[in-house]
Amino acid sequence: PHRPQVRASALHASKTLAKLAPPLLRAADGAVGAALLPAIVASCKNKSNVLVQTVAIRALVHVLAACGWAEGAAPLPNSFDGETRLFVADFAGKKWRAKASLDSDAERSDVDPCE
Repeated sequence: PHRPQVRASALHASKTLAKLAPPLLRAADGAVGAALLPAIVASCKNKSNVLVQTVAIRALVHVLAACGWAEGAAPLPNSFDGETRLFVADFAGKKWRAKASLDSDAERSDVDPCE
């Protein structure tokens, strides 16, 4: 298993990529976003480290928005496994809206939490 700080930094990098280059995540029917999501979802569900879980939720918010999957704006890829699909489908509605409203530049969300 990876150290929590490494995992948090990787999740932060995914979030930053989603914020700075949304077209990259959307390309090829969201292939890059879809590749990132299983690890992000696993970290969202892992309650053993609050830092990792918090950074994962922020990454999920931005990846879903970048790919157009937030609030059902675009259909989820068929490539998702059942567990990822269920989690994302549930999160992409009201939970996404609530979390997206909390993620602001004012709370240093663009700073790697491990720096």
